[in-house]
Amino acid sequence: MNKIIVLLIFPIIIHSKILSVIEINRIGMRTSRHFKNDLIDKFYGRIMNLTPHGLNQLKNLGESIRKKYIEENNFLKYNYDSNQFKIYSSETQRSIFSSEGFINGLYPENLISIKYQNDYLNLISSDTVPFFYEKEFFDNQKLIELNVLNLKKNHIISSGYCLYNGKILDKDIEDNNKEKNFDISNNEINNAINDLSKYLNITLNHFSDISIEHELRLLSDLYFVYKNHFNYQKNNLKTISFNTEIIMKKNMLNYFYPNKGKITENIKIASTGFLKFIFNQFKEEKEEFENNNSKNKFTVFSAHDISIIRLLEILFDKDSLNSYINNSIFNDDYFNILIPEYAYSLIFELNFDDKKNFFYVKIYVNGNLLDVKFNGIENYESEGGKIYLDKFLELIENNINESEFDKLDCVNAKSENDIIIYDDI
Repeated sequence: MNKIIVLLIFPIIIHSKILSVIEINRIGMRTSRHFKNDLIDKFYGRIMNLTPHGLNQLKNLGESIRKKYIEENNFLKYNYDSNQFKIYSSETQRSIFSSEGFINGLYPENLISIKYQNDYLNLISSDTVPFFYEKEFFDNQKLIELNVLNLKKNHIISSGYCLYNGKILDKDIEDNNKEKNFDISNNEINNAINDLSKYLNITLNHFSDISIEHELRLLSDLYFVYKNHFNYQKNNLKTISFNTEIIMKKNMLNYFYPNKGKITENIKIASTGFLKFIFNQFKEEKEEFENNNSKNKFTVFSAHDISIIRLLEILFDKDSLNSYINNSIFNDDYFNILIPEYAYSLIFELNFDDKKNFFYVKIYVNGNLLDVKFNGIENYESEGGKIYLDKFLELIENNINESEFDKLDCVNAKSENDIIIYDDI
């Protein structure tokens, strides 16, 4: 007797809908103040500018976002819609052209127009077009508006450069928080400096007014640039010792996370611009969705490493952050989350589950879900890293210091190109 086998195929039903996305990216790789002459020549002597590799990094990031949010999830429209997609940049060359690289990956068919202090620059005729752009990049028609924020008028991206009580805010955070994660002796630091100087064939002795900790950090940043972007390790017979790499990591973690997970008021002030924006966009999108008027907003910021670090300090639970700091010494996966590399991506994604009828937020770092214990959140869905929206907004609102943020003096602050604090390699 023949048996008839009936296969029942049921469609996979997805109950979640993406409602809103905010992405904060670090710029692509740039030239250093301290590149050797051969590298300066390679990049036409353009110090602190985006490199061809940096442009490619952001273009690749834009392509990955296009794949996820246009091709796979149909969140963004296939064609650019100015009511849906917004992108903002600080006013440095490296930040502006990082944004352009990202746009070129996300919407490759569109021309870009820069909006700066309410004036538009058409890049076809602009002399700021970097030397490594191909002409055909501009042979398009529809303009995508790139909003360049002037530090003195809008400091959401770069508030740490503003003056607070007469001092640069980020510098004040550095000076007033000396509780270190790791004890490192001067002898260990000097040994690491010597090892790195030989490896890189460079010396920073012309700096007379910086600490040895700062000198080691400068050399460490250069080391990671050489190692990760020039395959220096493969082409150079010299190597650094295991101890040097450990001391490098400890020194960088001491420098960028001096508070052992404590959120000071200055950290809140430095983060308030981004926190307010996230709070308002997600709250507004929730209300619009409930009123059947959802717009699927996607906002991108081209920012700097310290801006991202300040947000991570706000997001992480104290014990969770300290655990990541300690694990970072021997595990690059942890280290690369806490110390943003070039083209680092931090994404906040608002979703709605129509089966369980609740809003929730997911946070992604470099495309991977950040599933940790978050600051002040005790009861949230840990499976899949879902954070109930009301809990997430409570976390954000509790760390906004709007009154002090509004007191920041950005009119008398130096431009980002003139300030050397964290982002100074």
